[in-house]
Order: sequence, then structure tokens, then C-alpha cells
Amino acid sequence: MPAYLYAILRAAEAQAVDLPVVGPSTGNLQCTPMGRLALAWSPIDAPEALPSRRNMLAHTKILEAMNRQGPILPCRFGMIAPSIAALEKLVLPQQASLLDTLSGLEGRIELGLRITLHEQATIARIVASEPRLREISQRADRAHPRDAHRLRLDLGREVASHLAATRAAVARQVASLLADWAERSVVHATSDDLTAFHGAFLVRAADEAAIIAAIERYDGENSDWLAIRCVLPAPPYNFVAFSLAPAAAAA
Repeated sequence: MPAYLYAILRAAEAQAVDLPVVGPSTGNLQCTPMGRLALAWSPIDAPEALPSRRNMLAHTKILEAMNRQGPILPCRFGMIAPSIAALEKLVLPQQASLLDTLSGLEGRIELGLRITLHEQATIARIVASEPRLREISQRADRAHPRDAHRLRLDLGREVASHLAATRAAVARQVASLLADWAERSVVHATSDDLTAFHGAFLVRAADEAAIIAAIERYDGENSDWLAIRCVLPAPPYNFVAFSLAPAAAAA
């Protein structure tokens, strides 16, 4: 029977939760012991799981519920094994290292953070703070259309440079803001000019309220030109690494 995979956790803490599973499926969530470990999984009646909103939400809700029972090693959405028996042969030889990883996650959660710039508000802020840019902008407003075009190109290049500096400044502020709580961090590469920070932090669950309060204060001080998306608590996707290949394959 094909098995859709959610997470590996310690067998002593594994309890199946009554939540909708990733479909199509006619079964329920199960926790199968494998030595001192357990695998959270559900039957799936297809060779792959479609990344629908329903399925993505089901995957996330199950991981959140399992993470409240104790540390977990979360599987990415779409991992399917041909059978639990085949998977057990891969999990058991890794038992010691997987247990060590779980111990390192004890009492810890992941904070996901993405900060983006409100384009017009940020540009207006930059121009207002730089006398030279204000001058170019004012000259462009008064100039002949041909000269105004050149001046606006010059202004665009200057603003782009200041945008890069602004993104770097926000990233430094985030690092400083979370310095007292972050045990580990991952910064994701971004490809657009308006994402100032995108990353994750491993923090203690006991500090969740203090971290949220600090982020809310930062948001309140900067909401006119920044947008903050915070996910806390989240399963520690960015701070675990294990392989269940070849028995499991990402859909």
C-alpha cells in the first residue's frame, strides 16, 4: 500500500491525530513504530499528491499537531513510499542519528520570516531622506520632456542603489532583533528588489510570546513602508536533513 509521509518522531511520543489527511485517500493518519522511532503516514490512492490548497493545508495541520507532541523531523509535501515495510528498512539503520537530531530539536520551533518593502512608500522615503534625490526629482518635474526622461533614468538608478542598501539595513535589523533568541538561522536567496528578508530561525518554544511581541513592535514602527509575514511556530523544515531514498520520492 502506498504511504504518504508526514514526519518521523520518537515512538514514545507518537499519537495519531484525528485530522483530514492528504488525498486521495480512504484511510486515516497512522503512527507506525520503527524501533524507538515512529513514522506518521496515511494511505494514498494515487501515485502522487496534487498540491491543492486542501492537501497543502492538511499536510501543514498534521505537522503542527504532531509538533505539539514533541520534536519531529518533517517530510516535505509530496513524499510517498511504495510501502511502510520498504521504508522501515531505511529508517532503522539511521535510528541513532535520527534520535540525536530529534534530541537537538527538543523544546525548539522554527520561525519563518519574510519582510517586503511597499514599493511607492519606500521610494518616497528614500527620496525624502536624500537631498540630491529630491533635487533630481524636482528638476525632472520642471524639465522639458526630453530632459525629464534622462533625469528620471538617473533618479531610477540612484533609487535602485538605495533600495539595495535599504534591504541590507532591514536584514541587519532583523538579525539584531532576534539575536537573543535565535540559536540557528537560514537566509534564503531572493530574486526581487522588494524582498528585504526571507529566512528562518530555530528558537526555543518557551520564547514564542517574547519573539512575537518583539516582531509586532518592529512591525508597528515600520508598517508604513514594510510588510511582515511571520510563521510561528512552524515545523523545523530548515534545520533537519535526512534521506528516505530510494523508497520515498518527492512528488
